[in-house]
Amino acid sequence: NEGKRTLIIDLDMQGNTSDVMNLTHMNFTNEEGGGEGEPIVYENTVTDVLINNLPPKEAVYKVINNLYILPADMSFEMYDDWIK
Repeated sequence: NEGKRTLIIDLDMQGNTSDVMNLTHMNFTNEEGGGEGEPIVYENTVTDVLINNLPPKEAVYKVINNLYILPADMSFEMYDDWIK
């Protein structure tokens, strides 16, 4: 651990990376806390940032130390239509 932070921006319409990062978070918190890890609830997503002008920092979630995600959601599929 060199103390560098990484931000993953999930632009996949299916949100597969967001799902994997949520599982990573749950597994890590499970190991550290000794109980079942709680999932991250993605209240804001990349769609909110790109379409609704939400400040990006309000849609970034901590996965584990120094690893963060800006998650996708299913409505991102319509992004092509929104930008036309």
